[in-house]
Amino acid sequence: MGFKCKLIVVIVLVLLFSIGLVIIFGMTQKRGENYSAKLITVLNEQEKATVQDVFSFEFERAYVFNDCYISGEGFARRYNLDISINEVKSGASENIQRIVFVDELGNFVYEFKCDNSEVILLEKGIVIYPETTIERKTSIQEKPLTISFQSLEQYDS
Repeated sequence: MGFKCKLIVVIVLVLLFSIGLVIIFGMTQKRGENYSAKLITVLNEQEKATVQDVFSFEFERAYVFNDCYISGEGFARRYNLDISINEVKSGASENIQRIVFVDELGNFVYEFKCDNSEVILLEKGIVIYPETTIERKTSIQEKPLTISFQSLEQYDS
């Protein structure tokens, strides 16, 4: 194989690798957004918003965890939920609150983690949906931001 052929092969491989990185980076960037900051920004602009206003990806429902140390598999088993969230690992701190988003089949979509020093979720053990209302419960100046989900559906009763 001549030099030109080798050069063409190398160029094609570099292009394919670059395209792969763009695709992978684009997918993780969508989910890598700082949703704590977005939640604070949205609720500083208005007192109420919907979950979809903050979490702008596709999901069917989400579970606001009431146990910061449980894994996704343990969570699904404990509450007898037909969901597949094995990607969710056990939490390492009681200061971290978690919301796990799933699709219509109950498959893992995204795990949101927020620190109590930034945002406090008043309700835990509930199911929320894209249209669920989020309400700011503290003034804009108060830290951390305290929020409430207007959801009556509990998975942990």
